[in-house]
Amino acid sequence: MMKKNLFSLLILAGIFTLAFAFTACGDNGGDGTPGPGDGDGDGSEPGTITLEYTVKFDGNGATGSTPPSKTVEPGETLVLPHGGTLNKGTDTFGGWNTEDDGSGANFSAGFVYPVIKNTTFYANWLAAAETCVVSFSGNGGSGTAPVSLTVALDSFITLPGKGGLSHGDKMFGGWAEDAAGGGEILSAGSFFRVEDDITFYAIWTGEDEMCTVTFDKNEEQANVPEPMNVSKGSIITLPGVSNITSTSINFDGWNTRANGSGDKYLVGEFLQVDDDLTLYAMWKDSSGLASLYGIVRFNANGGAGTVPAQQFGSAGDIITLPGKGGLSPPELGKTFDGWNTRADGTGDSYGEGDLFVVRAGTTNLHAVWVFPGAVVPVMPIFRVVSFNANGGVGTPPAAISGQINSEITLPARGDLRSGASGYVFNGWDTQADGKGTRYAAGAKYKITGNAVLYAHWLRIPRS
Repeated sequence: MMKKNLFSLLILAGIFTLAFAFTACGDNGGDGTPGPGDGDGDGSEPGTITLEYTVKFDGNGATGSTPPSKTVEPGETLVLPHGGTLNKGTDTFGGWNTEDDGSGANFSAGFVYPVIKNTTFYANWLAAAETCVVSFSGNGGSGTAPVSLTVALDSFITLPGKGGLSHGDKMFGGWAEDAAGGGEILSAGSFFRVEDDITFYAIWTGEDEMCTVTFDKNEEQANVPEPMNVSKGSIITLPGVSNITSTSINFDGWNTRANGSGDKYLVGEFLQVDDDLTLYAMWKDSSGLASLYGIVRFNANGGAGTVPAQQFGSAGDIITLPGKGGLSPPELGKTFDGWNTRADGTGDSYGEGDLFVVRAGTTNLHAVWVFPGAVVPVMPIFRVVSFNANGGVGTPPAAISGQINSEITLPARGDLRSGASGYVFNGWDTQADGKGTRYAAGAKYKITGNAVLYAHWLRIPRS
């Protein structure tokens, strides 16, 4: 038997630099002439989507060469690179962060990252006091243990294999914080969040105390991971696949039955293994992705010149709306006054720099042209409330768009889980450190402007 570990589902949010290859109906209306589907409404149009994810790396103020970008398919994993020749004075390279100011999720070099969105990673530069050391002990074995890691506090690492270690006829069963094997045993390849200096001890066991986890590609052409040999009761992190040859399918996780009727698990999920197990790759038709992703197009609405580039995203993602770009007004004396979901200006209005929640399919935003000083009908002003995992794992609730001064009902945590054991979800806070205004799930929240609410994680008292 097996059970899901408390951590469950490492799907890391706040990570978007989207590079989807969409083929949408109609032209971009750059000359002000609507193309097919460029109606006045604010509805969405389905598109045919070929989906790839791009992972980029930013030196974040350092000198030297930045690792090249990588393009992968959904469900594939990527080993995060080392800093290479990057250098930033006396600071130490501490891995990669999803935000340039270090406020996002930290990942060590060598972390096996399950790619579920387009992502830009920023080099994380640290003073010595901000780092932790992860050491590995052979625990009675002979040979060379994996090298120690110096990583940023609260980084995620991927636990290595046994390296050059061996222990007679005993088998390597993973790593534990207790040399005697008490507590959780984590397999090689598992994710671990580093909160302090720590030593992991190799666990050695007899063959009868080992389990094998086998991955089956389930009739499709893709590379699946090699079988995992782990100590009974240990915890593994479920990997992705690679080199998917078909363009009409996408990887959709693992299942204990080939027909999908068993227990389903996602890439990055933690799983406790108590017996031999075969997991079957699940596949879905990529044409169904049109309901998950969206494209925002900009229409000149009579203006001349070049409209801003269209923007892509997952449904519920947040983008920042551009200005008029290379557009000029349709009449002498008119000026640009933002965007509207209807060409006649009677839809939802948005200004340059406003946040916009991406809708599934295609959304057309039309340039608004006015004479200075003209009386413009007052249209509803919309702002966006988004939700930050704040160190948790899983997908935060989708952002909510609403009119200024309206009230919304705050969502529950969805599939968010704490990124560390011993913590539970305790509502939303206006500050990441929990010192702002706290709101419970289901509470009313008045929209006064664009806002970010942070998941608040409450530590469970130890008995």
